[in-house]
Amino acid sequence: MTLALITDPYFYVVSVPAVLLMGVSKSGFGSGFGALLFKLLDAHMVAGIVGLVTLVFLAQRWLFQPKLDSVPPPQWIGAILTATTGFTSFIAHSGGPPINAYVIPMRCQCCSSG
Repeated sequence: MTLALITDPYFYVVSVPAVLLMGVSKSGFGSGFGALLFKLLDAHMVAGIVGLVTLVFLAQRWLFQPKLDSVPPPQWIGAILTATTGFTSFIAHSGGPPINAYVIPMRCQCCSSG
C-alpha cells in the first residue's frame, strides 16, 4: 500500500494552522503562562499560589453553592477558570478546583431539565 503525498498547497495553508490551534487549545493558554512563571518562581511560591487558588475556589463553593434553579456561569468566567486550570495543572497537576468551580454549577442546570 502506497500513500500519496498531498501536493495541494491550500491543504497545508489550512491544515497547519488548524493543527497548531488544536495543540494550543488542548494544552491551554494557561500552560504557556505557567511555563514562564515556572522558571521565575521558587517551589515555595508555586505551592503558595496553588494553595491560594484552591482556597479561593473552596470559599467560592461554600459561599455560592449551586442550586437547581441557578443560571449557568457566563462564558467569560469559564475562559478565566479554564486558563487558571491550565496554569495550576501545568505547575502542580492541580487543575481540578478551577474547572470544577465552572462545571459543577452547569451540572445542576442540566439535571433540572430532565
